[in-house]
Amino acid sequence: MGYDAVKLERFRQAKWADPSLLVICHGEKTPNEIELIEWLIRLEDEEIINYLKVVKENKTHHNDWWNDLSDEQKAGVERGLKDIDEGRTTNCRCEF
Repeated sequence: MGYDAVKLERFRQAKWADPSLLVICHGEKTPNEIELIEWLIRLEDEEIINYLKVVKENKTHHNDWWNDLSDEQKAGVERGLKDIDEGRTTNCRCEF
């Protein structure tokens, strides 16, 4: 049985998929990728879907973590950097 026949059989066994969805798996996909595609197609949890969209957008747009901070958080980081620049730091020898 060829690779495409195996994919088609997996989709048939899943009972949720239309064989036309095989277009998604066109090309060289690893078993892990196919498993994730199948899981994602069945996924109904909106919270997880929204989380995955955020992950995708961050990876796609190469977002910098700085852009995700609130104005208050950015101001706090800037204050900390200014303190360092002006020598307002302390050394700490913490023992755990």
